[in-house]
Amino acid sequence: LWPPAEVQTSETWLMDKFKMCNPAVLTPAQLSKCNSGELLVQEMFADTMQGHHDTRFSVVNSKADGTQILFEKGFELTAEYNLQGFFMTPGQFYKSASLMVVDYLENSNLYAYFIDGTQHTYLPGDWLYTASPDGYNITDGSPVLIDWLADFVSPSQQAARSVCSGPEKKVTALTPVGKNETNYCAEGLSNVQ
Repeated sequence: LWPPAEVQTSETWLMDKFKMCNPAVLTPAQLSKCNSGELLVQEMFADTMQGHHDTRFSVVNSKADGTQILFEKGFELTAEYNLQGFFMTPGQFYKSASLMVVDYLENSNLYAYFIDGTQHTYLPGDWLYTASPDGYNITDGSPVLIDWLADFVSPSQQAARSVCSGPEKKVTALTPVGKNETNYCAEGLSNVQ
């Protein structure tokens, strides 16, 4: 995930380490890219969404998920001794995650819900009932996660395609962000139809 220029190197290491270049788990096209060191985990997720148009997929994430950030830092240091990745900030994490989800939202069956804060998981647990886009224990925001999730899993309901709290901001891979800057929604995360 971080830094963007090192994603391919790190994920190729991951694919090699866990012997993922395997026809039992990859499509022929993915296998070819994996064997040549060009496959990303994000592509596998996108391919799955594209291959199952009638299935809803979701991403529920805190903007500054402390556990994911800690894991990414440890992974980058272990995988390639990537010190730049090891020093990734919450702002950099959220920017990268936002850009990834904006790309995923090109698939009409992907739904996303971002929550301000550092909480790692919401399912199952009490935070499921108290989380909103404004925080993991702030029910004033709308929609509350449990209500959004109920609409997401119900075929007769239409959940919001993307939920995010904050002003919209144009973000690219080259956009600088502050160390803890997560108080925005990347352009493409708001008002998705």
